[in-house]
Amino acid sequence: MQLFDSDWNEIFGKRVRYVDVTSGDVALAMERYIDSKHDETMLDSISLKFPTFFDVKFDSYDGENYMGTEDPRVMYRENKVMEGEPMIIFNMLNKDKDRLMNIGFPLRKPDPVNGVRVTELRYLERKEDGERLLEKNWTPFFEEEDAGFKEDSLGTAHVLYDFQTLTILKCDLDSGHCNECPQRRPDELPEPDNDMRDVVYLRGGTNLVPVPDILMQRIIEDQNRMYEGLTFDSQIRMWFGIAKTHAKSCGCGVTTYRPSIFVMSKLDDEYRLDLMGRSTELGMDILSWEGDSTDCQVGSNVLGVNSIPFWDIQKDGPDFKDYMAITLSESDKNVKMLLLKNVANYLVGLYRQNQLDKLRTNPIVRLDKATDCTLRSAHRYCVLYSQTHQASDD
Repeated sequence: MQLFDSDWNEIFGKRVRYVDVTSGDVALAMERYIDSKHDETMLDSISLKFPTFFDVKFDSYDGENYMGTEDPRVMYRENKVMEGEPMIIFNMLNKDKDRLMNIGFPLRKPDPVNGVRVTELRYLERKEDGERLLEKNWTPFFEEEDAGFKEDSLGTAHVLYDFQTLTILKCDLDSGHCNECPQRRPDELPEPDNDMRDVVYLRGGTNLVPVPDILMQRIIEDQNRMYEGLTFDSQIRMWFGIAKTHAKSCGCGVTTYRPSIFVMSKLDDEYRLDLMGRSTELGMDILSWEGDSTDCQVGSNVLGVNSIPFWDIQKDGPDFKDYMAITLSESDKNVKMLLLKNVANYLVGLYRQNQLDKLRTNPIVRLDKATDCTLRSAHRYCVLYSQTHQASDD
């Protein structure tokens, strides 16, 4: 783990205090620090010195499976109890050879015996068929209720578990138990495009970040002004995220992974996906899995999105001025940060084209149709991208 200043220069040797230390903990540590003639290790009980490692314990290598943490995503939780804190969500193989999601707390005091604070998450309602569990690509987010918890608790978090069924989980971060949130299900669904769903998938990518109140207020004001007679007084919340499409055998390597933006909302206590965008390479030529070119070669062609560290929005006259940071990697070869501009104005424009009141129709029915559209678009994108990135014969 590393610290950076506002100009992205790394900061060395700085300590950050754990969010769950008490004033008594601090006083005792400082007393020991002074008595030891400034032995800095006396401060390890109350703070973390950067750069450092988040040292997660895992079982010994079994000669067959990848061990340790995989696909980490960093998110940030504001709360009403203590200072805001970062969390790291990742998947890892456990002693039973189940690959499960975990969530780590780098700024909580380590346990004297077990080390850094990590909770293994388990979807309790999932039907087990005797096979080893494989949980990956959960999309975490926070509801308002997640901001309140007891001081000795790790609290709760929510997860978008499955895009195609809009399954939402609420997880107790102390026990790791995750339960499904109630969601209205229709008696019948449109017939899905199963042929396409066999070769293209929609998976989790970044964390979900809340759409700020000033932006939601603009969207609602536009709705009330544009659609005569519409009264939109329902309690609504919105989150923005970036998923990933996974297309098989479409022309660019064995599989092609690309980002796809989406907006999830909650209206009248019912979750829905309002927007699912097309696959995009974000204007980049993506490094091949082999790592020696940006051509489509034999291995997978992967642009993976990891986290949304921040989204800063300010009013700029009738519009908005905003910067969103996303972290991404090309074929697991590097990690980059990209700044996006005008995401807020883009969302305002999209909602102006859609009447929110009409979106009250059953969200699962709408989602099913939108999913097929997104998957077909991802397949077309892959074919077109491969045509412009063919490997040379040299």
